[in-house]
Amino acid sequence: MLNRQKLDELRRANGITSEAELARRLEVDPSTLYRVSTGKSVPSNEFIAGLKLAFPLCSLDDLLTLTDLAVVP
Repeated sequence: MLNRQKLDELRRANGITSEAELARRLEVDPSTLYRVSTGKSVPSNEFIAGLKLAFPLCSLDDLLTLTDLAVVP
């Protein structure tokens, strides 16, 4: 799950003023950013790579948290 609070802090610190601009920086569609931000979708590998490219000094551990997942035998 995306740590939206941390992402918003980074957005403000980097002068990113809109969700559309943040999506461009992450190289994702704004609807993808919305779905991941609201927990309706899990971040893809491409989304995670975009986070790292946009905020290279930030640890992914600060931006993403694991959620409980059902284990399928």
